[in-house]
Amino acid sequence: MNYKDYWKTDKELNKWAKAMRKKLDGRYLDLFNEQMPTMSKANNFIRGSFVVFWEIKTDDSLAEHATYITQATLLTLADNFITFNKMQEANAAHQMMINFTRLLAHLQEENEGLDEA
Repeated sequence: MNYKDYWKTDKELNKWAKAMRKKLDGRYLDLFNEQMPTMSKANNFIRGSFVVFWEIKTDDSLAEHATYITQATLLTLADNFITFNKMQEANAAHQMMINFTRLLAHLQEENEGLDEA
């Protein structure tokens, strides 16, 4: 699936949004409807992040890989900065990787606590 097509134009974004609204309810539908109107004025990075966020929220198979894609993206970012001898930026990306992993571990502990309750 080419997610990039979803945010390429306002027409495609609106078509995607109509289908996404059918997948959402309650709090998530309210949040989506609050955020969607601002997307027509957003840049492609924001539009893309918005689309991928909601796709992850509604697609278990995509959500299953999102964590690994994020970690790999941070690794790639750090490596690219090292290539350009931008060590401060590479260290920042490295710290993001460490904190991302730490936060995931904390969230996993919280979820395990819910399972036990």
